[in-house]
Amino acid sequence: MSSENKIFGNNKHIADFLDGFLNVSNKPDYAVLITGDWGSGKTHFIKKFLGGDKKIVKDWLTDCEKHIVLYVSLFGTKSRADMDGRVLEKLHPILKSNKIKVFTSSFPIIGMIAGASSPVPGGAAIGERIGKDFQCFTDAFRESLLKEKQEKDFKNLVVVFDDVERADMSLPELLGYLNEYVEHLHVPCILLADENVWKEINESQKIHQKKITGNVGEKGKVNLTVEKAINQTLHSLSSTEEKVIGKKFQVRTSPEEIIEAWFPENKNDATIFGDEIYELLKPHKALLKSILEKSPKHNYRAFKQSIDDLKIFIGPNFENISKDLLKKEELNSLIFSDFLCSVYGAKLALLRKDPSVVHVQEIRLARAFARGAGNIIDDEGDEKVKDPFNDAFGKIECISQMSHACDTEKWNAIWEKWLGSSVVDKDEVTAAIKDTIWFDRDKQYWTEQLYHWYELSDDAGQRALDSFYESVKSKIILNPDTLIALYYRLYWYASEGVLKESADEFSEKMNQYVDDIADKMEYSDLSQWDDNYGRGYDSTYLVYEEKNKAFVEHIRKILTNRKTKQKENEITNIETTFDPQNPKNVEILCDKISCRFCGLQDFEFEKIDPDVIARIYVSLTNVNDSRKFIDAIKQRFRKQSYGLIEHEDFLIKLKTSAENLKKSYPRPLTTRQFSLYYLAKVVGDYLDFLPKLKEERKAMQNV
Repeated sequence: MSSENKIFGNNKHIADFLDGFLNVSNKPDYAVLITGDWGSGKTHFIKKFLGGDKKIVKDWLTDCEKHIVLYVSLFGTKSRADMDGRVLEKLHPILKSNKIKVFTSSFPIIGMIAGASSPVPGGAAIGERIGKDFQCFTDAFRESLLKEKQEKDFKNLVVVFDDVERADMSLPELLGYLNEYVEHLHVPCILLADENVWKEINESQKIHQKKITGNVGEKGKVNLTVEKAINQTLHSLSSTEEKVIGKKFQVRTSPEEIIEAWFPENKNDATIFGDEIYELLKPHKALLKSILEKSPKHNYRAFKQSIDDLKIFIGPNFENISKDLLKKEELNSLIFSDFLCSVYGAKLALLRKDPSVVHVQEIRLARAFARGAGNIIDDEGDEKVKDPFNDAFGKIECISQMSHACDTEKWNAIWEKWLGSSVVDKDEVTAAIKDTIWFDRDKQYWTEQLYHWYELSDDAGQRALDSFYESVKSKIILNPDTLIALYYRLYWYASEGVLKESADEFSEKMNQYVDDIADKMEYSDLSQWDDNYGRGYDSTYLVYEEKNKAFVEHIRKILTNRKTKQKENEITNIETTFDPQNPKNVEILCDKISCRFCGLQDFEFEKIDPDVIARIYVSLTNVNDSRKFIDAIKQRFRKQSYGLIEHEDFLIKLKTSAENLKKSYPRPLTTRQFSLYYLAKVVGDYLDFLPKLKEERKAMQNV
């Protein structure tokens, strides 16, 4: 590709035409319309064209190489006066000068800059004033505009009107306004518009007027008839458009052109996103192109906004994410791809809610579920509808799609928070990054490779073994199921002469390791290692089954003893550890008493000193907390059935403790002190029910 083609790519024919259009001595009396989808690169192309080969325009008036360019967005303009005001704004600050009076129209000023010789639109009323101010304006404007800039010919003026389709006025009126530039003042105008919206407006504004008639039908119902009349005047839209717009082009900018322009190989000037983002994203240009290429529409403006969002997410000077955490290019690629796909997908309206999930919990942006099976259930129950987000970006590798446990939930929670409220939880993001194979989970990742160690290369196999020994030395493997899974494989490896120690030496070392971390080991019921585990899942376990079972039982004994001790301490210290003023503390205790999330044996309520229970109850100054406590006791006793018979002594003591504590308070009693009556009554009701339970049990035993 030639150097010219590299600069303008698929739009070289537009650049060639504009070269001739802007540089002829007799300026054409028509405008050029450049269309394209929203965000497709229209403004980017014009900036690049007017700025020359080496830079993109930043200051329209002064940066363009051969022209003075007035750039005006017509977004939301409602009238000619609004459009005049936009033009005047762009000529600030010279128009705010005390020497210059404010003109009633922008056309005279445009004419002066362009050196127009045609009569000033607007009539003689403003002509006299313009005559007085002309010389002062021209001199002052030139001096301000060209200060420390290369002298340019003011007759080489170009006006770029952007967002033409977003002007809030009729298209014939808008084109009539622009016609005064090209026909009367002979100022070259370039119009930028969204292709689809332009066509819609073009079609809709062919309807010039509506006539509504009506009649009263049955039961007083009014029937309306709308008659649309097509505008057939000489100044209809089609004739005006043909007169004003002499040439139309559609921009076709490729993702490669845009990314290369944003992240050039040789950075000679300030970059569009700043040096930090340039340095971070430059190694990932292929990823950026891939995201754009896979999106349903190449919306470069929305993608630029997404990169700007990433810049804010990272924070100025890496305020939100430490620079030290962004040194791993593979990790960065996964994080950046996830962030940009999420944000860009949201801007393209590709994210949607999954009804089956929203039914369970309220989620504003169901980002976490956008990459499921690729199919979703639409509002009408059709299960074959493709998920637009997954269809576009589902095959791009992201940090939330890593195979490790909880990565999806962890990272999608971060993206959802950002998409919902643009909030960055620095600690959450830092913890998520550190919990990866590139940081704290590095040893864990390589140690897990021992599960299929014989499939690794020699180098990878040695790294896996080294990670295991380092993890044991630093005592970071605390999950008992992980320890057992590693033990039975490595005992086998040691028996085959793979390890530096013998099988017995390895076994002794691992048993000692378990003893050393006994107080820190995570809890597990070890149910997956019960009998027949190996026969059902992994025959390797059976190779040295007796040794493996012995190791499992060693861990089980430690966990059982520790749990028993913890339960005893919890019961013994409950009064000192319980905070009655903390609602969360109260809720947790009530859940334990009622066995909401556990079994009766997990929290041995009946082993608590009854006097302590009575004092805890009185300490609940919040009435609702007091009710929760009583309800929790009722629920527990209901679940015990005949088990209450074994706790008869406890029930008698608890009733007595409640009554004695109430009696111990000086009179008059407070409401909370008097409420001990209800605690005693609840317990008393169950005591009264015990004789019936005993009879029922006796009858069942005699059957």
